[in-house]
Amino acid sequence: MRRLPAAILVVGLLAVFAASCASHHAEQYDKRVARAMAALISAGDADSLAAAGLLGNWLKDGEARRLELMARASEEAPGRPDLAWLHLQSCTQVKSCDPESIARRLRALDPIFQRYSVVLERIARATR
Repeated sequence: MRRLPAAILVVGLLAVFAASCASHHAEQYDKRVARAMAALISAGDADSLAAAGLLGNWLKDGEARRLELMARASEEAPGRPDLAWLHLQSCTQVKSCDPESIARRLRALDPIFQRYSVVLERIARATR
């Protein structure tokens, strides 16, 4: 009978220890991602800003931070439809963002996107 409470205690302590380790690893991961993002942001070019925005998805305030960085990347290289596309995708993930102006700019930059923009905008609105 005494073995059962001891076993429960050991299992409980192991669970607490495992949770503590997971928390420590998550903190270390967040720090590494933040350092990588800071280095990319300090580079300041459009590709680095976009890469930092994609990395930001794994942080707590990822969606808003990603949108901010994608907007900066898109402004840095206004003629690039790939960055406008990433900006639009980021916008559709943030409820307060209106994708219409970004979609208009993307349609002007990329003729292929013109064909699919109506469908993509409907999908984006439906998934909000």
